[in-house]
Amino acid sequence: EEAMNYKDGFSQYCEICGLHKAYNYSFELVLSDYYYYFINVEFTLNVEQVIEEFNVTMNGYYLENMDLNAETGVYTVKEGVLGYDFNSKVEGKQFVGERSEKNPFSAAEVMFTAFDLKLNDEIVSEGQEITAGVQESVELTLTNVAPVTANGNLDEIKVYVTDEFGLETWSAFGSYDDGVVTVTSYQIGTFNVEVYSTNVSKKFVLNVSYGDTTSFEAGIYNYDTWEMEPATEASVYVGMDLEFGPIVNENGNPEFTAELKEVDETVSITVMGTSAYFNAQNPGVYTVVLTSVANPELTAELVVTVLEAPKAEDILNGEYVLETGMMGTVTVVFTPEAEGAVKGTVVISAKGGYVEEEGTFTYEYAYGWLQLTPASEDQVCSFGVDYQFDYTLALTYNGFMQGVLTRPNAGGEEEPEEETIAGYYYAVYTHPMTGMENDMLLLLEDDGTGVYSFMNELYAGIF
Repeated sequence: EEAMNYKDGFSQYCEICGLHKAYNYSFELVLSDYYYYFINVEFTLNVEQVIEEFNVTMNGYYLENMDLNAETGVYTVKEGVLGYDFNSKVEGKQFVGERSEKNPFSAAEVMFTAFDLKLNDEIVSEGQEITAGVQESVELTLTNVAPVTANGNLDEIKVYVTDEFGLETWSAFGSYDDGVVTVTSYQIGTFNVEVYSTNVSKKFVLNVSYGDTTSFEAGIYNYDTWEMEPATEASVYVGMDLEFGPIVNENGNPEFTAELKEVDETVSITVMGTSAYFNAQNPGVYTVVLTSVANPELTAELVVTVLEAPKAEDILNGEYVLETGMMGTVTVVFTPEAEGAVKGTVVISAKGGYVEEEGTFTYEYAYGWLQLTPASEDQVCSFGVDYQFDYTLALTYNGFMQGVLTRPNAGGEEEPEEETIAGYYYAVYTHPMTGMENDMLLLLEDDGTGVYSFMNELYAGIF
């Protein structure tokens, strides 16, 4: 009855099966302005009017696959959308505790009327200041809960973190799970934290600072993993930025200074926060010295080799290949219209995989942009090529990057390869909720590292 009064649009049926009654409720809702759910709840009452069996089915769509009628406020599935974006089903039986009318609990019995937060066996007072290090998780437990049957998953407990000005922040995150509130900050600063349910709110202040800096080494930024990786040497082309910085111990202060070992006015080093950018106008070998601000005794050196930038006419010429699990071997052949030209004809073909296509394009490179135009109006080919800022060519398929093209062996006999597990591996990943199948590609290298690519490199990285 409470559910029936909660929202219009419910349906209910009752079947008499001996002295048992079965009920079914169905309703729809928009969650967080992003998901649309069709929800169906079924349960059976036994002779004592206690829920005996239940199942909940939730089928959902992303709102981008729904149309909203502005006049009626009713959502409908867009034409052409097949199947749900996600679904979930829960089935269960009620066998907990004494079977009575109060088992399961009523709504009032699962709602919090009071709770406290405890840190290191001490109750956290309202507005109390708590200190922590960067990336150090602070864990607080719920205590003095009333009523004792209150449930933080049903009467949802939320954690809301803002900066010192009261604005939402991505620098710190909070969560609740099974009686424990966890707050972690990835930057120094002062953060306001509110832990609240429907009727209860607790607030405290988290002051986050760096710990002692005890280790310090140089690193270069990897744009695939979005992390700084240890390095003592690096190479870059003339005029290209090299992002580098220090790698310090956990919670250590990463602030640093950077300068050339020998002054050169054609080189610029710009420090921005916890990283810096190196840029040289002349080829050569340069040594950058990094020094910790927190502990000046800690230094590191990064030797940078600056190479003459290749010319576009040398890159946009000849044959390139890319081996992929989904498309097999993709061959890209550039034929310039004249010697030294940056325009001409390019043929892209894929063979030996699940995608077999071939296309012929005219290409032209100008103003830092490589443009490919189909050679014929009726041509359908999903491949493309991007000329990247690091002077490499990347193959694209349906607009998604598939990998960097390389030149095949220029000639000469290859030495027999040793037996190894290195190579390309192809697999199908099946999503556990939706059942959708997606291609996954693994490339294993001889040195033990590997590259994974999933959903046309929407998820990709190095392991």
